[in-house]
Amino acid sequence: DGRLAEVLSKETRAWLGVQQVDRDGAICILEEEGAQAFDLKWTDENYETLLLDLRDQKHLLSDLSIHPDADSGRHRIEKGKTFWKGQFPLDAKLRGLVTILEPKSDAALKAIQRSLASTWSASDALRLILAQHHPGRYWRITLDALADRETVPEEFEAHLRSKAWLPRKDVSQLFVQPDHVRSVERRVGKECRSRWS
Repeated sequence: DGRLAEVLSKETRAWLGVQQVDRDGAICILEEEGAQAFDLKWTDENYETLLLDLRDQKHLLSDLSIHPDADSGRHRIEKGKTFWKGQFPLDAKLRGLVTILEPKSDAALKAIQRSLASTWSASDALRLILAQHHPGRYWRITLDALADRETVPEEFEAHLRSKAWLPRKDVSQLFVQPDHVRSVERRVGKECRSRWS
């Protein structure tokens, strides 16, 4: 607390090892000690000041647990796990896998935020689901994410064909790969043609 340094004499401050720290000094301490070394409480005003003051130190901004979510929690930004709230809804099944942060309404602050993490989208949902060991658990979200897109992005085509995510109609909790469905259809079609021609 800066007020403590103000009430102590110069000698007492030196004896206690207490010193006032300016902006540059605070940045040096954060870089040396790491942002996680501090258990600090942040207000919205502090947050906005930090965004503006540290906009060129993206690694520091990302590492600080200062970024607000919708429930007033504060988080650090982890690549591929932390996103700004977007148009695509976050399904309850994915809540434990990602953190959605609340962007500021001010354009300058929002621009800084967007430089730290991307906005949650249907593509992010697909990327996250297809990286899971059992993507079939999220088949409804997969269909919603695909419906949100005009076309299937090329980066997902192979995984969407080869991973077991389509639910079977006859057995709950069992999933099939779309490639297997097509190959069965082709084989059945071939057998039918050979029998009836």
